Amino acid sequence: MSDGRITQQDSDYSPPTEAAINCVALVGGTASVLQDTGILGTVAAPAGFVSIGCDVVFFLTFSADGSATSAGTVTDPVIASVSGASRTMGPYQPGIISLRAGPLRRSFKVISASAGTFRWYLSNGPGVI
Repeated sequence: MSDGRITQQDSDYSPPTEAAINCVALVGGTASVLQDTGILGTVAAPAGFVSIGCDVVFFLTFSADGSATSAGTVTDPVIASVSGASRTMGPYQPGIISLRAGPLRRSFKVISASAGTFRWYLSNGPGVI
């Protein structure tokens, strides 16, 4: 029985499906190529979820303007630079997370200090499955 305060649970997210999982080989200290989620719309459009799995500690930089559809439109994330810290979120620990992303956060880049495998897919949120 829910009292209304719990709005999201792991089981609310769509599971990954074959051929929908994007796999990125991470090279230590090098930002990935741009990952375009394809979430389109206006600022008021509903957000989707990007479910992420990674086997190493990683950092993310998402687009802020929604037009990031080519390399260079999202600034490379950094691992330990004070000057770049305001654009990069992390460290995220190895494991699986889901982040809500709307049209303004359509694209992202990822970086890690060591080689690893980063996987992501688009998911649906609570009540959408």
